[in-house]
Amino acid sequence: MIKPFYEEQIKTVDEVFETLSEVDRASSDIDRKNSAIKFWMVYHGKASTFLDSKMFAALNVPAEYVAACITKVRKPKIISCENFTASMSAVGFAKVARQQLALGWRQSFDSIGKEDTWQIDK
Repeated sequence: MIKPFYEEQIKTVDEVFETLSEVDRASSDIDRKNSAIKFWMVYHGKASTFLDSKMFAALNVPAEYVAACITKVRKPKIISCENFTASMSAVGFAKVARQQLALGWRQSFDSIGKEDTWQIDK
């Protein structure tokens, strides 16, 4: 029963990386903004559904990059938009995703259902 959920987690992690690389590969501002919209759809949809709280929290830097450097809806707080790419913003997420996916088989489906991705364990 947990295997399909775990597979969706892996697909979601892959989709995060693919979407961020689309931002980097975009050849026009319109394409870049469309890729940013796709990122937010993944972030608020699949990521908040299938990623655990640590993986979701690790999306803060990519989210900051997209919001500050691509859609420019706010000023950057933790990154610089110069000499920085969407893919580069995902390095920390990649590390956390690998660590958390390695734990995936040890979690029960019940414990996954009780976890709130918007709350970070301290």
